[in-house]
Amino acid sequence: MKQRIYDFSGVRRVFANRNYAIYAAGNSVSLLGLWVQRMAVGWLAWDLTHSGLWLGAVAFADLFPVMLFGLIGGVLADRYDRRQVLMVGQSLLLVQAMGLWALTAAGVIAIWPLFGLALFQGLIVAGIQSARLSMVPHLVRDEDVGGAVAIGAVIFNISRFIGPAISGLLIGAFGVATAFAFNAMTYIALILALAALRLQMPIMRTNQREGIW
Repeated sequence: MKQRIYDFSGVRRVFANRNYAIYAAGNSVSLLGLWVQRMAVGWLAWDLTHSGLWLGAVAFADLFPVMLFGLIGGVLADRYDRRQVLMVGQSLLLVQAMGLWALTAAGVIAIWPLFGLALFQGLIVAGIQSARLSMVPHLVRDEDVGGAVAIGAVIFNISRFIGPAISGLLIGAFGVATAFAFNAMTYIALILALAALRLQMPIMRTNQREGIW
């Protein structure tokens, strides 16, 4: 049988771009934490209510805002420096995760605050998702854009697979509050990565202020 030889030179070439390597590392950690928290929020919603309706409502609050406000996030990414949009968004998500941790650790969390914090997270993610994705072409050479986009998709799906498993281990060993604290720390990784990027100018498409529609 003929042995297959896999060529990873394209991957190495993409990660040879310093800015992309830093951004991908921070983004990987942040996405992992996001999926850890999503699993933990669902677990906590069920633990508080034992209601399938509430479990679905909390998941809806977290995920549906992207459908409604994702386009507005695209406007933000066009009009403002995408690094700054991401840093503000990550900082707000850090505050949200710390709020979840504090309420849960203190034993005062209830389903309505959990729903509200899940909705807050969904709105912030909707606002920064376009900036997160459209950063990539500015961090690599033109010939490496395709490879960088593919690697980003792989990172997202690996995080979606591994994150819930880590969340289950944290909840089983230390309690659900620990999963929220873990997620909060992962946001710091992307904030630091964004601060470490060497960019010659703000990443934005235009300074014009056309109507949003």
